[in-house]
Amino acid sequence: MIRGRIPDSILANMSLEEKIGQMMIMGFHGTTPSSDIKMLIQKYHIGGTVLFSRNITDPRQVARLIKARALTRVFGLSFLLGLDFLFSSVMI
Repeated sequence: MIRGRIPDSILANMSLEEKIGQMMIMGFHGTTPSSDIKMLIQKYHIGGTVLFSRNITDPRQVARLIKARALTRVFGLSFLLGLDFLFSSVMI
C-alpha cells in the first residue's frame, strides 16, 4: 500500500475529471487492449480494467496482456487489473 506524501501530492495535482476516472473500471473485447480501452485510459484516466473469458486464450497470452504498456500505470498509481472467472470455463 502506498502511504504518505506521494499519493497526496499526486491527488493534489489531479483534476476532478482525473480523480473520477481513477474510480472507473472498464472491460474490453478481444485478446489485446483495444483502441477504445487505450483511449479511455489516456483521455478519461480510468483506473483499471477487468479481464473476462473473452480476453483470455492461454496463460502466456494473459502474461503478455498484463504486461501491455496500455494496461500499466496512470499518474504514477498502479493500474487495477481484475479477473472475472465467475461461471467461466477458463482456468489458468
